[in-house]
Amino acid sequence: MKELPVKQKQLSFKLIGILIGSILFFAIIYWWAGHFEGHAVVDDGKIANFYELLYFSVVSITTLGYGDFTPTGISRLFASLQAVFGIVFIGYFIIPFLPARIP
Repeated sequence: MKELPVKQKQLSFKLIGILIGSILFFAIIYWWAGHFEGHAVVDDGKIANFYELLYFSVVSITTLGYGDFTPTGISRLFASLQAVFGIVFIGYFIIPFLPARIP
């Protein structure tokens, strides 16, 4: 198996940083939205805490959508945007590594 060039390694670290940053960003957005009635992420009617929102953010960005948490109000829009971002980002993340795998 070929070693990745330095440029691709640097790019992968940048992209991983962007991914982690966006997960944190959306978790903060969900937390902020939860302060307004009817716009929180809930689990059986209970408003999610920040750690649960981090989990929800990871599930949303990877488009898994387990269904254990439900966004309400404006949080639905943010969850949709995060899922679209996740699809585009994962595709963008994979593209730089394709030339390294082709013989």
